[in-house]
Amino acid sequence: MLQILFFLPILFFSACEIDTKDSNRYQISQDLDKGNFQTVLENLDCNNLNGFTKEECHINRGMAFFGLAGYDITSIGEDMFKTYSDKNISETERTIKITSILLDRFRNPYISQGINEYKFALEISNKDKSDCKAENFSELSENEQQSCIAINPILLLNVLDNSENTNSASVDLQDLIDVEKSIRGIAPNISSEEIANMLNNNFDKTSSETQSQIDATQCLIETSLCQNLGFKNPLKIGEYQDFQIWRLSKPNFKTLKLTNNFGSIVLVEENKYITPKSESCSKNEYQKYSNQCFPKPSENNETLTSILVDKLNQDEFKTSIALMLNIGDTNTDEQKQVNDFMIELCGSSDCEVSETNLVKYLAEDN
Repeated sequence: MLQILFFLPILFFSACEIDTKDSNRYQISQDLDKGNFQTVLENLDCNNLNGFTKEECHINRGMAFFGLAGYDITSIGEDMFKTYSDKNISETERTIKITSILLDRFRNPYISQGINEYKFALEISNKDKSDCKAENFSELSENEQQSCIAINPILLLNVLDNSENTNSASVDLQDLIDVEKSIRGIAPNISSEEIANMLNNNFDKTSSETQSQIDATQCLIETSLCQNLGFKNPLKIGEYQDFQIWRLSKPNFKTLKLTNNFGSIVLVEENKYITPKSESCSKNEYQKYSNQCFPKPSENNETLTSILVDKLNQDEFKTSIALMLNIGDTNTDEQKQVNDFMIELCGSSDCEVSETNLVKYLAEDN
């Protein structure tokens, strides 16, 4: 087991070998080792390689972005494998714990930038995330293996486990990030543990605020549900740019939500609030709705549909999510995992997902 675990540090820091002929390679390696990740990004230009191959350049930049985000693949791999190999917990508990371990690291935009760098490295050898499978891992070059492990958390577990029970489909870490981003965009104060539990239909640890935010979103999408959820019908209180601002309330709970001109739910940023005249206001102002203070829209005005719903209607994405939601299950056929996930989500294995389906899936009464 120790030999398998020590494989990772050697793999991820193979670029740290001292090359006396190239001071730049040496300095970049030293900065990575010392955690000077911003310095690495400032000094490492993949259009001016200065001692690196283009593939090495993107991998080192990927490592630097992950480092800035606090995403240590080696320690995460060890944490996941410890849970993955725990025979004293159920498959559902195993999945929830592993998912939570990953989600805890996603609160930083550097993660997505790092993933993109590793994908650039794969493109150089005419490969992409679909090549990141356990069944052909041994056929990949060391750099390709490193890139694949960085973007596919299930592959990381497969390598650590070194068993014959592996996933034949590829999984993309960015997909799980998109799920986390969308859920947090409609329930801004939700915890990673809550998300992991909700995705596995375990609502025992869902806070009342999170449940109310999810219910309010259901009410806004489908007003016929409002009364049963304890809400008054949504009240439009104003507009901001291309957004409509809606107040949703029930006894002991009030919130504001945004929709775009097509009626789709606009994702918002955590703990950031604005008014039509200002880019910031206090949380108390938001809670009181004074001056029409409301949640700040997410970057690029992303919606629940643009980030998640549309992607859940793509085979590759739904497969990736289904496998990650069953990360502890090595006995069930992969296609059955996908089919079961879609049936839970929208009623049949070939259904088309809508915002209504998704939010009901996240709600306690789905």
